Amino acid sequence: MLPRVDPGNSARLMPHDEYIPLAQQPVASGSSPLAGLFRFLQVVRLRKGVMICTLLVSGLLGALYFVTADRKYESSTELLVLQPPGAQVLDESDPSADAIEKKMPTFQKIIQSDTVLNDAMKGLPAEHQVDLVGDPIDWPDQLRSGLSVSAARKTDILDIAYRSKSPETAVEIVNRVINAYLEVMTRTNRSSRATDSNLIKQELDSFEAQIQAINQELEQSLTTTGLVGYGENEISLEHVQLTERNIALAAAQQRVIHARSFYESVDRALRNGEDILPLAMQASSGIAERIQVAELGFSPEDSQMIGNALQKLRDIDVALQEESKSYGQNHPKITRLRTDRQKTLQFLDERRKATSESMHRLMQTEIGPRLHSMAYQEYLAAYNHEQRLAQEVARLKQIDSDVTSQQRNIAYLRAKKGRLEQRFNELVSKLGEIELAQNDSFRTEILTEPRISRKPVSPKLTIVVLVCIILGSGSGFGVIYILDTLDDRFRSPDELRMHLQVPILAMVRQMEPTGSSGIDAIQTLAKPNGVETE
Repeated sequence: MLPRVDPGNSARLMPHDEYIPLAQQPVASGSSPLAGLFRFLQVVRLRKGVMICTLLVSGLLGALYFVTADRKYESSTELLVLQPPGAQVLDESDPSADAIEKKMPTFQKIIQSDTVLNDAMKGLPAEHQVDLVGDPIDWPDQLRSGLSVSAARKTDILDIAYRSKSPETAVEIVNRVINAYLEVMTRTNRSSRATDSNLIKQELDSFEAQIQAINQELEQSLTTTGLVGYGENEISLEHVQLTERNIALAAAQQRVIHARSFYESVDRALRNGEDILPLAMQASSGIAERIQVAELGFSPEDSQMIGNALQKLRDIDVALQEESKSYGQNHPKITRLRTDRQKTLQFLDERRKATSESMHRLMQTEIGPRLHSMAYQEYLAAYNHEQRLAQEVARLKQIDSDVTSQQRNIAYLRAKKGRLEQRFNELVSKLGEIELAQNDSFRTEILTEPRISRKPVSPKLTIVVLVCIILGSGSGFGVIYILDTLDDRFRSPDELRMHLQVPILAMVRQMEPTGSSGIDAIQTLAKPNGVETE
């Protein structure tokens, strides 16, 4: 059903019909969001007068601002920051090539600080105070508002610029800011170097006192310990003696074990009546030889008698051999010689047995106790010697333990002295660098001198025009959107078609009342040839 229209020039929906503004109409499913934008642009085209008005108003306001605004003139310079020899401003812990670059934000803050700005405004001529108004306390903030400091990335260059109502004032302020900045940095660097120099001297005095105290302690320790050699080969005489005594003690302990074992063997053999000859042979080769000779019958007293008997035995054997060649075995001479030989052997055997029995009795009654006493004396001597060596070793161990403790203390003192001397040398070198750079100022280089520019940088015509266009267009779009939301009239057939989303087949103009009633009031009967009827 078509909406009813009011008598005006534009079609208006009656209250029972729901009107949706064209700009807010939902996009049909399947259509792109670009269709909604096109519908809004059509509304803008229909209300282009509103857009023109907003652009004109924005242009007039922009022109009024451009004509009445204060002209701003800018002067700028480029400052290259260099690191002076021995300067303490930069962080020495950062040896990288971009150490200065990391400090650029700090330099920017310093330039805009109250200290630098106050120094820059000292003695500022009245003709260059055009930008400063009100209380002088607020002047640093006013000066800071017109001052800009920046640094290009990956460079050591500071860009300093100032905007003022006067081009001459802009140049003057830039020059004064640079000079004040350099004075502040130089003063800060010198003060920092002086402070660092005093601190380093105090540390040097402290290190020197510590090194002297360590030298005295080392000298006293070396004198007390009596060390010989140096470094890893350093050793004490007590340690050498301890090594020798340990070797001697081990040998003495072996002798004690052997002497005790021998004494116990002799004592057991005497108690049990055992043969002590093997023990006597272990005790002394001389005693053993005498015992053997005595047992064999070759004592010094019988040596002549036994020698004669042996000689006689050899003679009988020779005679038997000679006579056996001429006589038979039963011949009287042969029989007599054999009898003499038998008697001689019997004599020797009896003599040996008698001597052996006599020596056995002697061993049991005289040699055995003497051997027992000798074994005990040897064991006692070995034990006493071992005890003396053990006491000496214990004493040397205590001394060596004290010396070892002192050696560790000496090694610690030497290491500590080395560290202190290394730090001392580093501080001496650093102090020399600071003293060499004591008269250095903060080094910078002005790459671009500030110049007077008669061309204002504010306001700029291009920026004013661009802002006017943006504000005028934005305001126009906003006003059109609001009007389209509030207005429910159709201003053209095209708008009606866009709203209904159907094609327009015909248009029925407003019909005047016929003044009749009943069937005669029907328009087609009253005016069959009228345009309205068609």
